[in-house]
Amino acid sequence: MTPEGKVKKNLKDFLKEYAKNVHFIGDVYARWSKRQWRLYSHWPVLNGMGAPELDCNITWYSRAISIECKAPGKDFSARQTLTTEDKMSAGGIVLGYRGAQDNTAVQEVLNYVADGDYNSARIYAEKQLLSEGFVDA
Repeated sequence: MTPEGKVKKNLKDFLKEYAKNVHFIGDVYARWSKRQWRLYSHWPVLNGMGAPELDCNITWYSRAISIECKAPGKDFSARQTLTTEDKMSAGGIVLGYRGAQDNTAVQEVLNYVADGDYNSARIYAEKQLLSEGFVDA
């Protein structure tokens, strides 16, 4: 398995575990109530055709979150940076992910979205991209 493949597996495992342990939201239990929210993730495999895309696209509480996985020491390519900027300018959330050390950032964003605080989720994600050096200011 490639170094980036290991990072992707780590994220997939984290998302699977997070989805199992969804927390209370107000007075509605989100996991198995009439409003059964489910964390959906899509992992496109691109072969050079079509528009560029990031590694993982999540739908959570009707919100779009994208995550780009990178092997330790690697940064976003110019094309990934453009895709990130496009998604963010359209109101999406984008995170960078290098492994288990970024689980907290992913969890914080998912929790903000679940709590209905989408603006804080976007701000948190943008700060994470900058502070972790995924993109330049």
